[in-house]
Amino acid sequence: MHPDLSPPLHTKEHNILFNLLKEFHTKHSVLKFYGHWNDLDREMQKWLKRGNGERRAKNRAFGEAE
Repeated sequence: MHPDLSPPLHTKEHNILFNLLKEFHTKHSVLKFYGHWNDLDREMQKWLKRGNGERRAKNRAFGEAE
């Protein structure tokens, strides 16, 4: 499951990336099964995973402080 992809929560560059991927998946519904744009999708996954790790570390620190 992806974290919240709402535009106000991310940078302008990431919002452009998200919109490009959404547009690609809607316009080219068959090509997505043949691996087009997989590199871009992997980069998005890495970015989201890094953000999740940062959020987990912040929450852990907050929990340990109590």
